[in-house]
Amino acid sequence: PSTMALAGLKSRAARAVQQCLWPQPGAVHVNAGMRKPLEPVLPSTSEERSLHEQVTALCSEAPVLEVPPDVRAEQTAVRELAQRCRSLPRGLIVAGPAPLSQGSLVEDVRALSQATGYPVLADLASQLGGGMPGHAVLDGLFLNQAGAEWLRPQMVLQLGAAPTSSHWSRFMSRCPQIERWVLARFGNQDPWNCAAGHLVGSLADTVPSLVAELASLG
Repeated sequence: PSTMALAGLKSRAARAVQQCLWPQPGAVHVNAGMRKPLEPVLPSTSEERSLHEQVTALCSEAPVLEVPPDVRAEQTAVRELAQRCRSLPRGLIVAGPAPLSQGSLVEDVRALSQATGYPVLADLASQLGGGMPGHAVLDGLFLNQAGAEWLRPQMVLQLGAAPTSSHWSRFMSRCPQIERWVLARFGNQDPWNCAAGHLVGSLADTVPSLVAELASLG
C-alpha cells in the first residue's frame, strides 16, 4: 500500500473513535481486509521491510484528534420551556437509564426540582439518585391507576432516555395529552411519540440554562 493509503487507515481509525462518541455513543464495527497468514511475521524482502518502516513511523506519530461537537439547546426554546413550567405548577421530572457520567448532574437536577417545584422520579439506573431524599422510583408511585391519576401532572420534564418503568409507560400511553418535554443530547427518546417539545443538547448545559431562565421569571 502507498504512504497515502496507510495514512488513510490512521484517519479512518480516528473517524471510528469520533463515531463512537457522537452523535449517539456506542460501538463501531470496523472491517479490515487482511491476507493470510494472519500471524505476525518478520519482514524478509525489501518491500516488506519498507512497509514495516512506514507502519512503524506512522504508529510513532501522534493520533489524529477528533473532537465531538458541543451541542447546545436553542436558548429561545429553553426560555419558552421555562415559561411553560411557570404556567403549569403541577409537574414531574423523570429520567431513565444513563451512563455513570450523568451522576455529575445530581446537583443541577436538584436545583431544577427546587426551581420548578417538580419532584424527581428517576430510574435507579439514571445515576440521579433514585430513592434519595426528594427523589422517588416511578414503579412504586404508578403501581395502580388510582394512584397514578392522583399524581397526574400537567407537565413532565424527561431528562435523557425514557424511564423503563412499565407502570409509567402504561400511564403515558393512557395520557398522551400531558405536556411533556424531552431534554436529551441525542437520539429519539420519545417512545410514546407525543412529546410537546424536544430540546437537543448536553444536559450539563441545558439543565442549568433552564434553571437560570426560571430564576429570571421569578
